[in-house]
Amino acid sequence: MGDCMVKTETKRNCKNPEDVSWVDKDGFPNNCFTVESLWGLPDAKEQKMPFTGRISLLLHPQPEQYLLYYKLVLVHLLLHDEHSLGNPFMEGITMQVGKTYNVFVNQRVTERLPPPYQTNCTDYLKLWKENGGYGPLTGRACKEKCRMENMLETEGCVAHAISYPGNYLICENEKISPSDDINRKCSLQCQDACQV
Repeated sequence: MGDCMVKTETKRNCKNPEDVSWVDKDGFPNNCFTVESLWGLPDAKEQKMPFTGRISLLLHPQPEQYLLYYKLVLVHLLLHDEHSLGNPFMEGITMQVGKTYNVFVNQRVTERLPPPYQTNCTDYLKLWKENGGYGPLTGRACKEKCRMENMLETEGCVAHAISYPGNYLICENEKISPSDDINRKCSLQCQDACQV
């Protein structure tokens, strides 16, 4: 990353940069980074960005750092909740080098009632804080983490298709996937989030 600035009433450097490893759609590991993140900071105060605020990123992707040198050099970007991490290869947008992009963001919040109400949601944010600022924040992320942990236990590696942050061994055989038992177990274990 060449430069990162947050511009609101004042101008400042981006805070809390964090290196994260993600797999792309082909199952290859990639080094990514996140900024303005509260990942691992359960007591940090949330920052509200004013409507006129902006984050400017200047990126310098280096072709020689690519695993497959013959592939087009691209940048993958994902804007996500400050408490969580997301895989830009699976959920983000792809941008070409040498171009300027303006990305506009809005926020939609869904709130569900916790048990004993029928929504049967899980307060993942509460669990995240109790776990030191780490862990899934959605039902989908909970299922991915559950699949990852179960595959490490049963196979000793994680399937290409699983998308959860961490440094774990990726299965060489790209056809390996979580068993039906693992998928069933994780679906029962992970509920929708109370707030999304």
